[in-house]
Amino acid sequence: MLTISEYTSAQLTAAEMIQESGIYITLAEIQQIEVVDFNLNHHSVEGVQRLTLLQTDHICVQIFVLFPHQIQPELCHPPFKDNPGKEETFRVISGSIFLYLPGGDQLNESIIPAGKRRFFTSHKEIILQPGAQITIQAGTRHWYRADSEGGIMFCFSNGSYENRDKFSDPMANWTTQIGDD
Repeated sequence: MLTISEYTSAQLTAAEMIQESGIYITLAEIQQIEVVDFNLNHHSVEGVQRLTLLQTDHICVQIFVLFPHQIQPELCHPPFKDNPGKEETFRVISGSIFLYLPGGDQLNESIIPAGKRRFFTSHKEIILQPGAQITIQAGTRHWYRADSEGGIMFCFSNGSYENRDKFSDPMANWTTQIGDD
């Protein structure tokens, strides 16, 4: 659970990072930055800040902000009904993002949160620097983390279906509990 002041502080820090990267955002957009702890209650370790710039039934454009060493837990976007699932293209704006995909054996175990090894099965590490872009097909397990400076990236996708996402950690989801200070 995050307190209101922790949530607001994370929003402002994310906004400052976005603006320092050269992307202008409005006051209204700053207030719309979502601070996500994935219902895991340790935001500084497993968390992400995201700003949705555009969302329709066919396209979604977001900015993801990762604070230093922050991890987005492993997940996939599986197909459902007549929908092929969510395909994502990440484009790094600033910092270094370490993306992990199935296969490989390049994982430094020390970066995985304590007691969570079984929830991080993708070990092929791809280091994305500013300007790097990669597309992840629907249904592909993946997770990512920032280096010691944090990182920012665009996420372009064919829609957003959060209620369909499958996290490897059964406790994880896209919610954040917010409590009083």
